[in-house]
Amino acid sequence: MGKPTWVFCIWACLLAMALFAPCAGKASGSTWIVDDDEGWWTDYTNIQDAIDNASKGDVIRVFNGTYYGYHSLENEVQMYGNGTEHTIVNALDNWSGFDVNSDNVHIEGFTIFNTDRWIPSDPGITLLGSKNLTAINCKLYDGRHGIFLNDTRDNYFANIEIFDMSFGNTSAGIFIDGWDTHDTIFENITIHDANNGITIRDGCDLEFRNCTIFNGTSTGVYLPSYSTSRITFTGLEIWNTRGTGFFIDGRNNGIKMIDCSVNNSEWSGILIENCYDEMLIDNCTLFNNGHNGIKIFESGEVKIMNSTIHNNTIDGINLEECYYNVVLIDNCTIFENGRTGIKVYQSDEVTIMSNTIHNNTLDGINLEESKDNFIEYCYISNNGIDGINLTIENERNVIRRCNITSNRDYAIYICGGSKENEIYHNNIFDHTLSSQACDDNGNNDWDDGSFGNYWSDYIGYDDDGNGIGDQPYSIGGRGRAKDRYPLMTPLNGTGPRNIPEFSTMVLVSLSMFIIIAMMRRRHGGSDKELIGCLFAIATIGVLVSASTLAPSFGQTEQDGSLHNRVILFSNGEENLKNEADVAETRAEEMGGVLEMIEDRIEGIPWYQDLERPTEFDLVDIEYDMTPYTWEEPISLYVNYPTDDEGIVVQIIQGEKHYNPTKLNLKGLHYLHAYRDTGDIRYLERTELFAGKLIEMATESNGAIWLPFDFDRPLVGMEESMEGPWFSGMTQGQGLSLFSRLYEETGNAIYKGMADGLFRSLTSEKEELRQGDPWVACRDDDGYYWVEEYPLEEPMHVLNGFIYAIYGMYDYYQLTEDEECLDMFEESLITVAHYAPMYRNRKELSRYCLGSDIVLDQYHQKHITQLNTLKQMSGDGFFSLLASRLKWDEMKYWEERNTPR
Repeated sequence: MGKPTWVFCIWACLLAMALFAPCAGKASGSTWIVDDDEGWWTDYTNIQDAIDNASKGDVIRVFNGTYYGYHSLENEVQMYGNGTEHTIVNALDNWSGFDVNSDNVHIEGFTIFNTDRWIPSDPGITLLGSKNLTAINCKLYDGRHGIFLNDTRDNYFANIEIFDMSFGNTSAGIFIDGWDTHDTIFENITIHDANNGITIRDGCDLEFRNCTIFNGTSTGVYLPSYSTSRITFTGLEIWNTRGTGFFIDGRNNGIKMIDCSVNNSEWSGILIENCYDEMLIDNCTLFNNGHNGIKIFESGEVKIMNSTIHNNTIDGINLEECYYNVVLIDNCTIFENGRTGIKVYQSDEVTIMSNTIHNNTLDGINLEESKDNFIEYCYISNNGIDGINLTIENERNVIRRCNITSNRDYAIYICGGSKENEIYHNNIFDHTLSSQACDDNGNNDWDDGSFGNYWSDYIGYDDDGNGIGDQPYSIGGRGRAKDRYPLMTPLNGTGPRNIPEFSTMVLVSLSMFIIIAMMRRRHGGSDKELIGCLFAIATIGVLVSASTLAPSFGQTEQDGSLHNRVILFSNGEENLKNEADVAETRAEEMGGVLEMIEDRIEGIPWYQDLERPTEFDLVDIEYDMTPYTWEEPISLYVNYPTDDEGIVVQIIQGEKHYNPTKLNLKGLHYLHAYRDTGDIRYLERTELFAGKLIEMATESNGAIWLPFDFDRPLVGMEESMEGPWFSGMTQGQGLSLFSRLYEETGNAIYKGMADGLFRSLTSEKEELRQGDPWVACRDDDGYYWVEEYPLEEPMHVLNGFIYAIYGMYDYYQLTEDEECLDMFEESLITVAHYAPMYRNRKELSRYCLGSDIVLDQYHQKHITQLNTLKQMSGDGFFSLLASRLKWDEMKYWEERNTPR
């Protein structure tokens, strides 16, 4: 070795000794090295000695090795292992691997195992009363509990594997107790081979994100008969559990399961017992469970929505003894279950709507000893016995607006003393028995007194051409019941809903895209456009596949960083103010974090130094991002009051009136459905409503006005608008309807209506004569407004104004009129200037500036509308306002202890 190298090595060793040698009175914020190999760089050879000698804020780095015994963390320290494969804590039958007794502790990169299974609470990580623990990238196994929490809050756990926690009936991967346990996040937790995956006996405001539980010996998630509230599970997967996948028993409220999956449980996928508070199951999948997909017993206030439930051994959904508490089953797909799609036993006031129920072994829906339930808008087909079976003393149930087809026996079967049930406005197809329905009692109503059902085997005549058969339809069974007003054609002209294979849907969709592309080519499109269309289809396929299969890399680091920033915000007012300056520039990314800062700095208004933009652009956004577009097309089935021509009316004190707002909105619904499906019947319905609006319209000062001919009470006030009167919101919605309708049809009449409606927004009150109609005005500071209710003292209703702005946007897209562009910008300037004044911090927003009315539905509307203005203008100021309102809503319901 040469001299330069030898000298350098001596210098490096001396420097390392100076940096790492232990010394008394080491400063806070220092780093301590723990290594069981006892090298020259080592401060301690065991972890507890390092903890005992560390000061607040110190970092303890634990090198490779196995470390034995119980570790009590009494200081605010940061513990870093060298990864779960290399840094092992063997608790040696002691109380806990890490017993955290201090706030603001960080634990990362350890494997903890062999905690004492004979002590009642002996987890890998314990928190009793402390808070703000962050534990990430750890592995916990071979104990009674993996993580035990009691009376703790503001913690964050991520990327943790927990397994072999299976000693005794109370063992759990995560065990949570104590009412004061709250505001804790669990993310990317994997729990397997545990007795219970997660047990929560007490606690509130807990969130589980993208967790997985499998191979459990008892229950995946267990909420026993204590009191929990506002627990949210998002992206939870439970499979191969020997008991129930998800079990709620007792006084729990505000429990939400969103985007979750439960399968291959030996008992039911989800079991809910004795729970009478809000429970939401949304967009979940339950399949291959040994009993029911979902079992609900003596419970209420449960909503099951947008979920897929199939191939369960007994029933898809089973309700038992659910009295006088609303259970809603909405927009679910339920098929191929071992007995019944939905079983309702001794349960009342259940709503089953918009579900697809098919190919179940017995009945699609079975009711027994149940009353006052509603079954509507369902597609029920190809079930092994009956579509709907009312057996044994069912009363006052309503079955309406359903398509029931091709079940083996009857579409609807009523027996066993069931009475006073109502069955009407259904389409019933293709049942092979002598009658498509059976009623053994005869005291049920098969029509509503005017209209009955459509029966595909009805052979009667309609000599008067009113669409109703002249002879009744005879219902089978001993009751000799009849449908007195059978319909000659299916409602809406629609038949039973088909349920194609996924591959069929893909091929049909691709074919439609290719046909559209070819049509564009034939009518003047270029080869580039055709190639571009086909390339877009391929790209969509790749993106869909990628979004389905690709893991969410990087998510944990981002969310963990955000969590740590929130913790840092509590370190002092000066730091908070500095962070606030940074967060203001990142408002959209940070979401509610800025609001948390505001909540901790008293006396600083949220809008202090907030610069309102005074210039805006109009952004050409995709059609599907614009207002008045919906995920599903509106049904052609008419479920609203109409006149003789089928035009929507409003019934006021027994009289029919045309409400131009309802006509506009129905027209926009049907027009979107036409664009979405190409079904010409939707366009015909749109033009029917547009024709009525044209007929109603009046003209004044070169503008077109859509009148209300009836009095209208003002929201939350004792005053009323006296007819005839006009609304700026309605004028704007009409402008959207006729602009879009002209763009779709090229009919010059619709363009003339759009031009006239636009001029009504340019006719400002200050420029008109007394008594002339108006909806637009300027305030004392010169800001331009469109008034939903044009009163002498304007109310400045926010949602009505924004609907008018939507109309300006659509009209400019059609005409590129510069006056419209200027008006659009002026309107956005007004909203940007005044919208902060609608905000009530930690409360719901004001409905208008003319009063202090607050209404939940309009608060929600404000959030949606402000986000839409962000899309239309490209200016993040509006989404910033929307995020503030969203945070206010969260705080509003939290302070009232009401789940939202």
